[in-house]
Amino acid sequence: MKKQRSDSLAAKVSAVAEHERGYAIPEGLESLTEREQLAWLQYCQARISWKDAELRILYRAVKLEADLEQLQDNARSTPTIYEKPNGDVAEHPIHGSVRNLRKSLQSELRMVGLQCSPDRNIGTGNHGRAAQRNSPAGKNALLARRDSLIG
Repeated sequence: MKKQRSDSLAAKVSAVAEHERGYAIPEGLESLTEREQLAWLQYCQARISWKDAELRILYRAVKLEADLEQLQDNARSTPTIYEKPNGDVAEHPIHGSVRNLRKSLQSELRMVGLQCSPDRNIGTGNHGRAAQRNSPAGKNALLARRDSLIG
């Protein structure tokens, strides 16, 4: 059987159909939580087609984002600076960990060609304002979209 050309009309239609259905998590990886599934869906919709290796990197990015959110929740209740036993003042180590994890997430996203920041998602439909990912209306809309695609 002749291999289908990637620039053919049939290949493009197939890619768009797969994009609409969403992408499955690569084999051999743990299933995602509900919050991680929302992030997976958002990232997968950023492009029309993904290679298997890119989906594995995307999976790592989703897991990193979940870890980052959990660490940021812990960091919110921690002061930014603290006094060491010798009297010196220093940044609390958890805030350094948040910064390092954020850099790792951005690096993973750059590897698959996504240049967005985890804290600031800018879209053209919002006239350049930051997206309201954490607002209740935004979460409900994402959950409804995910349910319509799954169900």
